[in-house]
Amino acid sequence: MNRFLSLVLILSLAGVVLWLASRPDAAPQRMPEITRFASQAVDTIEITDRSQMKLQHTDSGWQLLMGSGVWRAADEEAVSHLLDDLAAMQSIRVVTRNPDQYEKLKVGSAATKVILKDRQGKGIFEVLVGKQGSDLLSTYLRLAGKPEVLAVDRSLLWQVKRPLEGWQAREAVPVEAAEPDKSHE
Repeated sequence: MNRFLSLVLILSLAGVVLWLASRPDAAPQRMPEITRFASQAVDTIEITDRSQMKLQHTDSGWQLLMGSGVWRAADEEAVSHLLDDLAAMQSIRVVTRNPDQYEKLKVGSAATKVILKDRQGKGIFEVLVGKQGSDLLSTYLRLAGKPEVLAVDRSLLWQVKRPLEGWQAREAVPVEAAEPDKSHE
């Protein structure tokens, strides 16, 4: 009798496993393709949150458009870091395809939009950056025109939410050479 119950239990368990594996939603989800670009191909970066911020690459480096049409030198390291992260980011998983979840994940109307353009002004990459992932190392985002909300392996939120002043190049502050302290001689 014990053998019979064991056999029934094993066959039942195998049947459940086969049933679960054959369900249509059990198939591995295909990740949407993230557009790949070379950082060097980017000539303009537009970041739109509550306001719009624009960075432009020129012969003298990256420039930041301030209010009233005034351009200032941009922080080259900050720009490079953002471009490198956007170019190298990988999808971790699809969080949802449900548009009702966009606002909760901040990839709907509350999203920060990032558009990268080439020298001709043609858009080469566009993404809606949402909330920080629950692990604090990832970010929820939605590729423009795509329904999927992805978790990606980069922390982008702090970069795209950087205030305008945070994009400005830092001016070197000269440090005057002080006379050596001779009091201990």
